[in-house]
Amino acid sequence: MNRRAMVGGAWLAAVGGGVFSALSGGCVAVIDYQPQEKMVDELGFEEAGKRLQEVMTRASAPRINAVNVAEDFFNYHWQQPIIGPYGVHMGYTPSFMQIFYANIARLEIYENHYIFLRAPDDAIISQILFATDQDAKIYADLVMSFRARRLKGSASPPAPK
Repeated sequence: MNRRAMVGGAWLAAVGGGVFSALSGGCVAVIDYQPQEKMVDELGFEEAGKRLQEVMTRASAPRINAVNVAEDFFNYHWQQPIIGPYGVHMGYTPSFMQIFYANIARLEIYENHYIFLRAPDDAIISQILFATDQDAKIYADLVMSFRARRLKGSASPPAPK
C-alpha cells in the first residue's frame, strides 16, 4: 500500500469519527420531576420567600444580585456580561426580570441543572443554571408552590410586622 493511501485513509477515519461523535452526542435530557406544590403552605409565605431568595442568589448563571417575592409575582436583578471585540469581557450591565406566577405553565429541569420556566404558549420565560441538582429542585418546588397557591386563590397578604 502506498503512503498517500495510508494518509488519506487516516484523514478520512479522523474526520468521519469526528462527525460521528458530534452527531451522536445528543441533547441534555429533561429530568422527570414532580415539584412539591405545598411547600409555601408548609413553610409559610415569609420563610418560603427567604428560601427562594437564597437559592436564586446561589445560581451559577445568570449572576443574580437581588430577589423580591410578592403574592402575584417574583422578580430578580442580575448582571448581564458585556462582551467586547474578540470575545473580551468588558464589564456588566444591570438587568431585571419580573415573572407573574399566573404566566408560568410548566417548568423543565435538565440534567445539567438548567431550569426553564415556560409560558402557556411554550415560550421560555426564564432560564437559570444552578450548581447542584438539589438547588434546581428547591427552586422548582418553591416557584411551582407559589404558582399553585396563587392559582387556587388562597393567597392572603402576609401578616403585618
